[in-house]
Amino acid sequence: MPVSQTCAATESETEGCQPTMPMKSHTSKPRSGKRSMGVKTVMKALKKGGASRGRKPNQSSKGFVWCARGVQRLPKFGTATVKSKQSLFVTPVRMELTKVAKLNLKVVAPSSSCSRRVSKNGRKRKSPDFCGDRSFQSWSSIRVFSATTRTSDKPSQRGIWDFANQVRYSCDYIDACKKFNQKPGRFLNPLAGEFFSGLPSGWTSANAGAVNKEKFFKQFPDMQPNANQGSKIGVIAMFAGCGGLELGLSRYLYPTAYVEKSDYCRKILQLRMDEGLLHRAEIHPDVCTFDASKSSADGAGGGFPCQGVSTASIQKGLKDRRTQLVTHIFRVFDTLPSQHQRFLYFENVKAILGKKQSMRSLFNYIVQETSGRGLTLHWARISLSNVGLAAHRDRVFFFGAKPNDPIVKALRVEPLASLLEKSSVWNELNKVPQHLWLSEEQPCDHNERMGVLGNLVVPACARLGACVALGMAISNAPAP
Repeated sequence: MPVSQTCAATESETEGCQPTMPMKSHTSKPRSGKRSMGVKTVMKALKKGGASRGRKPNQSSKGFVWCARGVQRLPKFGTATVKSKQSLFVTPVRMELTKVAKLNLKVVAPSSSCSRRVSKNGRKRKSPDFCGDRSFQSWSSIRVFSATTRTSDKPSQRGIWDFANQVRYSCDYIDACKKFNQKPGRFLNPLAGEFFSGLPSGWTSANAGAVNKEKFFKQFPDMQPNANQGSKIGVIAMFAGCGGLELGLSRYLYPTAYVEKSDYCRKILQLRMDEGLLHRAEIHPDVCTFDASKSSADGAGGGFPCQGVSTASIQKGLKDRRTQLVTHIFRVFDTLPSQHQRFLYFENVKAILGKKQSMRSLFNYIVQETSGRGLTLHWARISLSNVGLAAHRDRVFFFGAKPNDPIVKALRVEPLASLLEKSSVWNELNKVPQHLWLSEEQPCDHNERMGVLGNLVVPACARLGACVALGMAISNAPAP
C-alpha cells in the first residue's frame, strides 16, 4: 500500500498569543445578526498575524509557539515542549497516512416510517422520520448508549446514523437475510460488535473459553508467552477497560498492574489472564487510592474518561470531575520509585486537540505536567479509516519519554509502511457473516458487552498511534 510521509515545520516565534489591535468605538448599536466592526477588525488582525481560524503554520519552519489562549490549531502529529508557563513550542509533523475507500452503504427506509410526523403529545418532532433512501460513506461508531445498539421500527433522520439502524436498513444486510431465509434482527450481535471494534471474537464475553486461542495469537503475536518481554516497558495500566489499549500496545508495553472501576471489565480481565491471553498482574478497582510505591513498573498511563472532552458533551475539560481523573496518572507516576519514573502514555478523543478554550487548557496541562517530570510529549491522531475500516472514530495517543532513554531506544518499532499494509484488511480472522450481524432476541449479556465496546480503545488504532509517536521519540526527530 503506498505511503507518503514528509516532515515539515515553521519558525513563527511570536511571543504573544494573538496580535492585538484597537477596536473602533461605535455609538450606534450594531444591527442584529451581523458582527460589529470591532470584531471584524480583530479577525482581520488575526489573519494578518498568521493565527487565523484554520490556518496552519508555515511548513518551511521547525515549529511554532502555541498558547493556552488563541485560535491556532494543533496538528494531528507532533511534539510539544514547554516554552513558558502559558505557552508551548509545538513541532508539527506533516504526514499522510493511507485511508480505505469510502463505504457507499445504501440504506432504504421502511415504508411505514414516513407516516409519523408528530410525537405522542401532538407536537412536531425535533428530528423528523427518516424517509426515502440515502447512502453513507462510512460506518457510525458503536456507542455506550443502549439505544444505539438496537434497531428502531421507525428511525428518525438522526436515528438512521446509529450503527444498528445502518446495518438493519442497509440493502446488503436485507439481501443477506433473504438469501438465508432469515428474519432481520433487532439487536446488534456482540460478535459483530467485536468484529467492528477490531477485537477477537468472544473477547467481551464473561464466559471462559469464549476466545479462540489460535486465532488470538495470530492476531496479537506479541502476546504469546514466549514473546520477548525484555524489550518492553512495564507500566501501570490505568482505566484499563477490557484491555483494548493494552492489546494494541502489546508490542511495546506490558502491565504490571491493572486499575479499572467496572466490575464487568475486571471480570473480563481476570478471565483472559486465567486463559493466558493477557499478561498476569493484579487488578485494582480505584485509581484514586492506588499506590505504586512498591511497583517495578517504569511508567503509568491509560485512556482517561472522555465525557468532559468529547463534542457530544459540553466539553468542560478540567472543570469536569471525570476529566480530573487524569491527575491520578501523574500522581501514580510520582509514587513510583524515582529510578522507575521514565514513561507516560495517554489516550482520548480527537477533540482534545481542538480550539475550544477548555480543550487548550487541558492539552496545556498535560504537556506542562509531562515536561515538568523531564519527559517530552509526542502524539498521533489515528482514525479507523487509517487501519482498514471505513469509519470516523479518531483517537489521539500521547507518549511521554525522556530523550535518548535506553528503555525507549530498545523498543522494536514496526516499519510504518509494513504496518499499514497489514491493516489493509479489517479484522480478517474474526469475520462474522453479514446475516448474523443482528439477532432477533436480545442476548442476556448484551447491554454489558455493548457498554464495554462503546468505551473501547480499538487495538489497531493504538498500534498505529504507537508506531508513529514512538518513532518520533526514538529518532528524536519530528517524523518516524
